[in-house]
Amino acid sequence: ITNQRRLAQTIGQTDYFVDYLLFSDPSYSDRYEAFPEPGAGGLSYQGAGQYQQISIYGEIPPQASQPNGLYTDIVQVRFDY
Repeated sequence: ITNQRRLAQTIGQTDYFVDYLLFSDPSYSDRYEAFPEPGAGGLSYQGAGQYQQISIYGEIPPQASQPNGLYTDIVQVRFDY
């Protein structure tokens, strides 16, 4: 696992990618990092036994142009109680 996030689209037999980053704050300063095993990396929050909203912000940095279309990725979130 790397810290690089990639949106993907396949057109015919060709795969196209758009790199992006995930952050926990709207000023894009606290980046979510990938972590390969439990307890390594990532960000943690402590709940208070009530509804809690956790926002995730995305940014697509400048990069080479890709074809128009729908690019997708899967982001896994782990909750430990």
